[in-house]
Amino acid sequence: MKLVKTVSTLTLALIASTSIYTTSSFAAETSSNQVEQSATTSVTSPDTTFVKTVTADEIESIKEEAALTQNINQPNFNENNNNSLGIFSYTEGFTFTMDGWASGTQKRTNGEITFTSNSDVYATIHQRTSFPTEAVPIISYELISKSSGKSAGVRNVSWPYAESSPYTIGWSNVLPGTYYLLITNLGPNQIFGGGFLNAY
Repeated sequence: MKLVKTVSTLTLALIASTSIYTTSSFAAETSSNQVEQSATTSVTSPDTTFVKTVTADEIESIKEEAALTQNINQPNFNENNNNSLGIFSYTEGFTFTMDGWASGTQKRTNGEITFTSNSDVYATIHQRTSFPTEAVPIISYELISKSSGKSAGVRNVSWPYAESSPYTIGWSNVLPGTYYLLITNLGPNQIFGGGFLNAY
C-alpha cells in the first residue's frame, strides 16, 4: 500500500509541473502575440501625423464648412493640368497615404508645398473603405497655410475612387506660402487610399 501511495504522489507532482509549464508557455505565447498585434496596429504612415479624433459635433462642423467653401476657389480642372500649354509654372508637392484610418481620425500631411506667387493647387486622390464594394468613404481634405493656420477651403469627397481612376480636387488663386493638407475620416468605416498634391 505504501508503494502505491508514493507512486500516486509522484504521478500527481509530475502532472502538476507539466501543467504549470504548459500554462506558462501558453501565456508567454499569447502575450507575444498580443505585443505583435498591437505593434502591427500602431504602425503609422511616415507621410502623415495624427492630430486628433474628431467628435460628432466637429464632423458636422467640417461638413458645414465644406458646404460653404466647396465651390469657392475651386479651379476648373484641365486633364492636362494646364502645363502642356507652357504658360503655368509647376510646383511639385508631396504624396500621402491613408492606411486604415478609423472613423473620426484626423491627420495632417508631413509633406508640404511652397509657392511664391498665387497658384492653383490640385490634390489627386484615390480612396475606399474597408468594404470596397459595400460602403462609401466620406473624407474631407483641407488646405491649410503653415504660417498663418488659415484654411484655403475644405473639399469633401464622398465616393470610392480606385487608384486606376483617381479624382482631382483643387483650390484656385491660393496666396503664396507653405501649405499642408488636413485630412479627416468623416464616415463610419476605416479608410484606405492616398494621393498627391501639386501647384500651378
